[in-house]
Amino acid sequence: VRQNDGFINVYSEVGKGTTFRIYFPRFESAPEAIGETVEPELITGNETILVVEDEELILEFIKEALGTYGYHILGAGSPEDAIELCEKQETGIDLLLTDVVMPSMNGKELADRVKAFFPGIGTIFMSGYTVDVVAHRSILEKGVNFVQKPFNLETLGRTIREVLDSPA
Repeated sequence: VRQNDGFINVYSEVGKGTTFRIYFPRFESAPEAIGETVEPELITGNETILVVEDEELILEFIKEALGTYGYHILGAGSPEDAIELCEKQETGIDLLLTDVVMPSMNGKELADRVKAFFPGIGTIFMSGYTVDVVAHRSILEKGVNFVQKPFNLETLGRTIREVLDSPA
């Protein structure tokens, strides 16, 4: 909530219960973009992607969505689970898609560990924070492959294809 400039009010009364009210700033939707749409076949693939996200619902959503584009998805709910998957993965992993802020290890530290297993792996970082905030906190350098949450699948799919199609 705080990441999106919101706040929570809590009202509690003994014997009656508790009410949580979550407030977010008003968002004026952007006008619909006029222009070309990305054809689904331009963002599909059959590569193996390791998705690391500590929020289970987000992890499941990303796994299911990318699976519909033809990718082979390995999912991990923590950096430790991701490292364990890397140790067991015999056929290689083409891309790491990881959250930046996680309890035990940040996304940059995880990416460095995963690259020890798969030196040519592409990496995309994702966060609810903007890339400037993450860079300011010295978690990531500017210029890395980054998608800000919430993202739409078209943006994520296009970024994945760009990273996978770029020279290592």
